[in-house]
Amino acid sequence: MRNLALVLSLFVVLPAMAAAPLHSVRPPVPPKPIPTALHPAPPVAPPAAAVCLNPQKDYDADYLSGRAVLIKANVGKKPRAKLKADTNCIGIDGSVHIKLDAKGACLVVGDAVKLRRNGDFGWQTCQITQITPVTAEK
Repeated sequence: MRNLALVLSLFVVLPAMAAAPLHSVRPPVPPKPIPTALHPAPPVAPPAAAVCLNPQKDYDADYLSGRAVLIKANVGKKPRAKLKADTNCIGIDGSVHIKLDAKGACLVVGDAVKLRRNGDFGWQTCQITQITPVTAEK
């Protein structure tokens, strides 16, 4: 009888011991967030201008204000393309000669702008940083 009581107590104790964990259970640790300063977003290409001005064809480029240049096409269908090009040129004013040096058929951000003053022998080269179409309302 004593053996029977021992066997019955083992049947009660063993399943209870098996159900209880041997150590405390913690929830999983969430991963650490990645700092954004170390992983910047990839560069996004600026949107293309709605107006295509071909710098290989006849155009006028004049000082507008600050570091901006007004570029007008002299050939093509009317209304002809007219763009405001912001540049990173230094010392630009109304007395400089301006010419464009573009690689493609349309003027885009990053194309070269060359400036020369009367009496200078060389050209200052800078780049277009932003292109804005100019409409009749502006």
